[in-house]
Amino acid sequence: MLDLNSPLPLYVQLREILRRDIENGRYRIGEQIPAEQVIVKQYGVARATVRQAITDLVNEGLLSRRQGRGTFVCRQRRLDTIEPLISFTAEMTARGINPGARVLYAGKPEHVPAAAIDNLGENTPLFYAKRIRTADDVPIALEHSYIINSLAPEIHQADLSGSLYQILAYQYNIKITRVTQTVKSALPEEDQIKLLDIDGQTPVLIMERTLFTDKDRAFYWLRFIFHGGLYQMNTVYC
Repeated sequence: MLDLNSPLPLYVQLREILRRDIENGRYRIGEQIPAEQVIVKQYGVARATVRQAITDLVNEGLLSRRQGRGTFVCRQRRLDTIEPLISFTAEMTARGINPGARVLYAGKPEHVPAAAIDNLGENTPLFYAKRIRTADDVPIALEHSYIINSLAPEIHQADLSGSLYQILAYQYNIKITRVTQTVKSALPEEDQIKLLDIDGQTPVLIMERTLFTDKDRAFYWLRFIFHGGLYQMNTVYC
């Protein structure tokens, strides 16, 4: 539901609700979403608010308006060229898998890894989120995200059950233009064994990424720990 006390405008909140409904399959590709007046009544907002939320999703390529018929979920969503490469949600969706996230913690970090400090700066105020990422409801990865507070204020109030990339790109208008990544394998630690439901001899794939803005400023560092028996990374060089 909409939060009247949130610093985010109502149309932004509604837009993200509609986006989540599309990504979760409530409104499937080719299907019509409810008419504006139905959404107005459902959420108790002005029609202009609904229209702006829908217009944003049309501009992103998620929805299309058809004259005299209504608004429909697009068959092919236009993606930023970088998104499928760095977004777990986009990657799973492209594979025909339903992505998900369970938030374990969101707030100020008690400890910041040295690699995050090296990339984001020492004593930089950060937001930290710890989430379990799922594929068709199966735990597949443990995700640790560190984001510079000043570039995404109040992000702790956002819905973190979906794509952090989309929150940063669409709610905060951050343009991500460069990514660095390292990948290594290791045996799982105790908390990873429990959270990913694996045994101590099943390797995990550790992926660390640093994301940069269009001003070439590092602002987001994250560590993925993937279940080695369930996740396969494919890379094509051309």
